[in-house]
Amino acid sequence: MVILLSIWLVALLITAQASRTMKSGRASLRSMMTKSAVSVACSLSVGLSGVFAAPLEEKLVNAQPAELETIVTGDIEERQALITADFTRSIYSEEATFKDEIDTYPIDKYVQGTKALFVPEKSHVDLLGEVKADKDLITFKFQEVLCFNIPVIQPRVSLSGYVELFRDKKDGLITRSVEHWDQPVKDVLKTATFF
Repeated sequence: MVILLSIWLVALLITAQASRTMKSGRASLRSMMTKSAVSVACSLSVGLSGVFAAPLEEKLVNAQPAELETIVTGDIEERQALITADFTRSIYSEEATFKDEIDTYPIDKYVQGTKALFVPEKSHVDLLGEVKADKDLITFKFQEVLCFNIPVIQPRVSLSGYVELFRDKKDGLITRSVEHWDQPVKDVLKTATFF
C-alpha cells in the first residue's frame, strides 16, 4: 500500500512539474527527466524504508541460560522493566506476547501501554530471589508497588507474584511472557492508596 501511494504521489508530482516546466518554456526535456528521476528515487526510498527497515535490535539467538539470567536480572533490578517496559528486546521475538492478570498484549502494545500506565518515579519492583533459566523457560518472583498514571489521584497498589518467560525451541528467543499475581485482582485493588 505504501509503495502504491508513493508511486501515485510521484506521478502526481511529475505531472505537476512537467506542466510548470512546459508553461515556462525554460527547461529542457533532459532537465525535466532528471528532476523527475530524482523525485521518483526520493519518494520510493522514503516509501520503501518502512518495508525494508532493519530490525529494532540484533537478536540474541540461542543465548545460554546463565547469560539470560544476568540480562533479565538487570532488566528487573536496574531498568525496572515491569514498570517501565525497558527490557532487553534482543532476547524477545518480535511476535512475543505479554499476559498479565488482565489481558494479553503483543510486544509493541505492551511497551506502549506499560509506559503510559505507570509513574516510574513513584513505582518500584524488587526481585524475590534469583532469576532462573533453562533452555525452555526463565522464571522469577517479584514484589512491586505500582503508581498509576491517573491525573491528580495517582493511586498506588502493592502486589507480588512471578513471571514465566517461555523460550522458542529453535532460536531460544522469548515468545511469551506470563505474569501471575499472588493475590486476586480485587485484593490488589483494595491495597490502593491515593496521593
